[in-house]
Amino acid sequence: MKPSGPRSHTTDPLASHPLTRYMYAHFEWMLTHGYSVDTVRARRIALRRFIGWCAERELDDPRAITLPILERYQRHLFTYRKPDGSPLTLGSQHGALAPLKTWFKWLTREHHIATNPASELQLPRQPKRLPRALLSPAELAAILHEAEPTTAAGLRDRAMLEVLYATGLRRMELPKLARYDVDLGRQLVFVREGKGRRDRVVPLGERAAGWLDKYLAEARPQLLADQTDALFVTDYGAPIDPA
Repeated sequence: MKPSGPRSHTTDPLASHPLTRYMYAHFEWMLTHGYSVDTVRARRIALRRFIGWCAERELDDPRAITLPILERYQRHLFTYRKPDGSPLTLGSQHGALAPLKTWFKWLTREHHIATNPASELQLPRQPKRLPRALLSPAELAAILHEAEPTTAAGLRDRAMLEVLYATGLRRMELPKLARYDVDLGRQLVFVREGKGRRDRVVPLGERAAGWLDKYLAEARPQLLADQTDALFVTDYGAPIDPA
């Protein structure tokens, strides 16, 4: 068998860039002030894109970045074309620029720079549109009936779908629900640290409450392997992973 050669290590081309240090200091501040890991991950993509653009132009000092430079970057995003030739959507351009405003605001507040060059940066307007495709009642019913409630796992899946449909909870919020977050008597769901890390109370509805009551009475006890407060558990009895 031919021995394998030494493993190649991928180096981050921006690791030594001075702006990267400010970026990670900003992320540390965000995490210690309650921002979610998902928010930090999304902003990392946007800020690294900007730092890469700065590196190509030998911009490495935040004090040297002005509003005209940021507007040049905004024009770059507007004229950029993806490999298939299509431009960035206004939503993508907005998502690339909005984190810059909060980053430079932080840089100013932490006295890394004297004034905020991004304070006057005008973000592109995002058109308000309805979803491209709205499911018909028959299509919704077909999706709900995909979960066959003849088994404990199927009953759990049906209850999850009914709760999602009735409440509009986000995908990441459903697995975080605890048993005590549901009030079947008043047909309410308490969502803890949802979007923006805010708590809110959501109406459940009679139909979803009925399926949830059936799941709690018949399926959850069968699925449980150990004591847990998680409302929904896997086939092995563990809390469902939000990832």
